[in-house]
Amino acid sequence: MYERAGRVAIYSGGFGIAYFVIERVPPMKGAVPALIVLWLLLALSEVTERHGLQDIIRWTGVTLAVSLLPWKSYRLQGAAVVMTIGVAIVSNAKRTGIERIVRGVGVATFLWGMSTVPAMAGIKEVLLCAGMAVLGTYTVAEYAKSREWSPQADASIVPAGILGGLSGLYLDFGGELVKGHPSLAFYGRWLSLAGAVIVTAVWAYTLIPEEHPEEVIAKREGMGITSTWGEKAVKEFILTGRKAALISYIAYYGRDALPTKEELRRVLSKISEYREYRIPKLMPHWLKKRYAQKEVERRRKLVEEVLKEIDLLIKGDVE
Repeated sequence: MYERAGRVAIYSGGFGIAYFVIERVPPMKGAVPALIVLWLLLALSEVTERHGLQDIIRWTGVTLAVSLLPWKSYRLQGAAVVMTIGVAIVSNAKRTGIERIVRGVGVATFLWGMSTVPAMAGIKEVLLCAGMAVLGTYTVAEYAKSREWSPQADASIVPAGILGGLSGLYLDFGGELVKGHPSLAFYGRWLSLAGAVIVTAVWAYTLIPEEHPEEVIAKREGMGITSTWGEKAVKEFILTGRKAALISYIAYYGRDALPTKEELRRVLSKISEYREYRIPKLMPHWLKKRYAQKEVERRRKLVEEVLKEIDLLIKGDVE
């Protein structure tokens, strides 16, 4: 409750400062209604108990405030509203069950809004084609999120967007851009094609998997590994995904609990059948780190599960 009251106080203070500035800058006086609407909806968002509804109310306030600003033309106003909606969609993508698709819709909406700005008329196709390419790649990435090629799909989003933009640039040099710069039409088209070839080559290189990112640190607390051999085998598997040493260690560690080859194969199959996500080389660092940490956690839990099962077998708790 006190946090909400504090945020309302911050909104009110910001409203007071902005109103003071607006009243002393004549060109900005028309922004007062937008400021009032924004303050009211931000304050209203603190009243509701539902977290998702709070974000909806906040972004509704931002969108209405943008639409009420004193724009010079309706086209600018419409473009600003559409771009704001695109940002709102992207910012709330994580709350949905289809984050990548929603994020792609948001990016495409933002670029569509930007394409309607009069100053961007010359590169309208660049923005539209880039938006459609990003949306399509995000949709494929959403489909692939539980599959082995998920990292490659995520790494393809930026190259696909650039390639789409270059395709749009080629079209623009046959349309709006050629009207203002007819002498550049030939060179512009060839530049677009050359850029597309380069981006396609880089994209192909991007999909080449990288061997085990070095920045990832394993979390091995609570595993109960006491021998130096065991610690090294577990560390190597968790950090790199290499499983030969760990399989040898587990076979030795569970030799008393696993008297038959069938029993041994059953337990070891959880490690031997493990397949890691191969992270592309040119994937953005933040996305690469997220995938690498996810793999580390998956391998750590896998080792804990296997060792726990062997311990139970040794104690005679599992038949």
